[in-house]
Amino acid sequence: DKPQMSRLFRWIVQLARIVEIKHNLLAVFSRAIQLYDDLMSESGIRSWGFSCGDGSRGREFVRMKREQGAILGHPRHHQMFIQRDCHALLLAAGQSSRMGSNKLLAEIDGRPMVARVAQRLLSSHARPIVAVLGNQADQVDAALGKLPVDRVRNPAFAEGLSSSLKAGLAALPEDIDGVIVCLGDMPLVAGRDLDRLIAAFNPLEGRAIVVPVRRGKRGNPVLWAKRFIPEMAELAGDVGAKHLIGEHAELVCEVEMDSDGVLVDIDTPDALARLRDKVKPTAA
Repeated sequence: DKPQMSRLFRWIVQLARIVEIKHNLLAVFSRAIQLYDDLMSESGIRSWGFSCGDGSRGREFVRMKREQGAILGHPRHHQMFIQRDCHALLLAAGQSSRMGSNKLLAEIDGRPMVARVAQRLLSSHARPIVAVLGNQADQVDAALGKLPVDRVRNPAFAEGLSSSLKAGLAALPEDIDGVIVCLGDMPLVAGRDLDRLIAAFNPLEGRAIVVPVRRGKRGNPVLWAKRFIPEMAELAGDVGAKHLIGEHAELVCEVEMDSDGVLVDIDTPDALARLRDKVKPTAA
């Protein structure tokens, strides 16, 4: 009858309006995403400046952030992104042969160098931090104090850097995404440097080795996908995994840093003296 037909007609009209509203909302949302893509493309180049094997930038950054669960915002707010499961190794077992004494126990701004480095690593999203001890292990352990850093010992530390790297890798669980290899004698590396490496890391898109760069020069630490751990575990002598970067150049992603900290290591008494003059009190 007519009343029923009238009600049905009104119901169809209301449904059509709802569909139209939803369609308009979707259109608005789609446009917002497009504008966001454009913004992040530009910001990614200026603020992060990472480049991969094919030199791609910008929109690569946006796709990466989406896959990592990015919340809308400026890329410099990297702490807002959901991070991959990246551990950090702090290699602190060396003999400091060029220094004449254990450089990791040398004080910088009132703290042992190894504690300063560990504290800065702890300000990143890498977890856990695993310190590899060897030379004067008890003293280095005491210098780390109550910092929430896991510790493993390398009784073969005299065999060189590779032995400490292998000892640290052996302490890692199997279900990690990657590992950042950090050197105990680089006290100017900041937590934000590690976070930039983590943000650029995406093995599925070919960014399986992430290297910090400052003015065109590569530095440390380096983030490695877990696929490289077996190769790293086969190293021997006083060498790191640097040669693997050249062997897998197509999987390397360089990330531009905003300070020289990734290039500065302390190997000699003169370098330590210059650092002490440079570091401001209470710097972290």
